[in-house]
Amino acid sequence: VVEVMYPKFPEVAILIRILAFIGILNSLNSQSGSLQIAFGRTDLGFKWTVIRVVTTTLAIVAASSFTIFTVAYAQLILTVLLLYVYWAVTVRPVIPLSFKDYVQPLAGPLAVVSVLSLIVFGIRCFTGTSLPVDAVLCSIFIIVVLVYYFRFHRLEIDEIIKLMRK
Repeated sequence: VVEVMYPKFPEVAILIRILAFIGILNSLNSQSGSLQIAFGRTDLGFKWTVIRVVTTTLAIVAASSFTIFTVAYAQLILTVLLLYVYWAVTVRPVIPLSFKDYVQPLAGPLAVVSVLSLIVFGIRCFTGTSLPVDAVLCSIFIIVVLVYYFRFHRLEIDEIIKLMRK
C-alpha cells in the first residue's frame, strides 16, 4: 500500500514492514495485563514496564547513531529477545503456561505469512514491481491467509462473525 501511495519513498515500505512485524510480536503481550489485574499481581506489570523502558532506551540510543532502519531493526531484535523475558516476568508467575503454549497462537499465522512473504518477494524480484503484478500477488496473499484461518481457526472466525452481528 505504501509503495502504491508513495512511490517516491520506497524506503518507507521497508520501515512499515519492520514496524508491523514488531506489532505482531507485541500482540502476544496484550493479554497478560488483564490476567495481572484479575490475579492482583499488577506489580508484575510494573516490573515489565521498567525492564522494557530501560532496554528500549538503551537499544534506541545505541542504534540511533546509525540510521532509522537500524533503530527499527534493533527494536525488532529486542522484541524477539524479550518475548521470553516477558513470559517469565509477567505470565509464568500468574498462570501455569509453558513458553511453547504461550507463543503457539502466533506460530501458525507467522509461519504462513512468512512463507507467503518470501514467495511474494521472490516473484517481485523476478517480475519487477508493477501495479497489476502487485494487485495479483496481494489478492493471492489475502486468499491464502483467509483459507488458512478458515481451515485452522474456524471457531475464532465464527466468534468474530457473531460479535459483528450483535
